[in-house]
Amino acid sequence: MNDLVLIGEIKAVDDDGWLSIFSYSDFPDRFKELKSVFIEVFGVTKSFYIENVELNGSKILLKFRNFDTFEDAEFLNGRKLLIHSAEMIELPDDQFFIHDLIGSEVFRNDKLLGVIDDVLSTPANDVLVIHGNDDELLIPVVKDFIDRFDAFNKKMILKPGEDNIYDDED
Repeated sequence: MNDLVLIGEIKAVDDDGWLSIFSYSDFPDRFKELKSVFIEVFGVTKSFYIENVELNGSKILLKFRNFDTFEDAEFLNGRKLLIHSAEMIELPDDQFFIHDLIGSEVFRNDKLLGVIDDVLSTPANDVLVIHGNDDELLIPVVKDFIDRFDAFNKKMILKPGEDNIYDDED
């Protein structure tokens, strides 16, 4: 089951077995289209069938079939929600999934800066966390900095410029 992709995490369970979900997706409506999700339980990845989904602003509530009480669902709290990669939504050409970015090499002026280790979400834009030799670089995900990204080869090219643009000024 290596083709599974993380889309959310269960953060709370209510008295009626409803689950509060933290989404790793920018598209909360995608949960309404799902018939089931996969969750690792006791070392085994199992399929859970979705009975109902409610969206209330940024809040996502999910109800699994046959999970009707807090006691039925409490063992799921904190678990990750996974789907088959074939169920992923299609993104516009200039957008990428975070899992495509993580582990990608980043180059600037033909020099390897490091590897993308994380992507931070901020109100203005996402920020790439790049770990190099002993450095950590934070690069905003904006067109002013990124020339191109090849998700298949896990390679990002930043726009050319001065090598020391990110150094602290004394």
